[in-house]
Amino acid sequence: MHNNTRFVQEYTSGMILRNVTRSPMRERILDAALHLFARQGVAATTISAIEAEAGLASGTGSMYRHFPNKDAILAAVVDREMCRSARLADELPPAPPELTGRDRLVFEYRATMDSLAHVSEFIAILARDFTQVRP
Repeated sequence: MHNNTRFVQEYTSGMILRNVTRSPMRERILDAALHLFARQGVAATTISAIEAEAGLASGTGSMYRHFPNKDAILAAVVDREMCRSARLADELPPAPPELTGRDRLVFEYRATMDSLAHVSEFIAILARDFTQVRP
């Protein structure tokens, strides 16, 4: 196993604890796919485009060391972003106890919007390609 590979535990989108091997290249592929899926849609994104965005030479097969096909990449992106969304929701700061009524609502709204900004590309995928990521 490569030196930069991290072995972590995370919750899947189904909230099942599992062990996941995270290599920097795997994360680059997922980041590239997330960006491209959000920008141009899942159907319009090719494996070659993901390879190029991730900095891999197209046609070398190096991406297939991490994922067998585009559906597996999409599933991994959805899983990772669902976990990220859940973590962000868990990390929302509580409203200060002195805030009440409208002020409390505004605080909670702003905290939620700030959190959603971190998953905006995932939201774009869900909005555009909902039928392809539905369980």
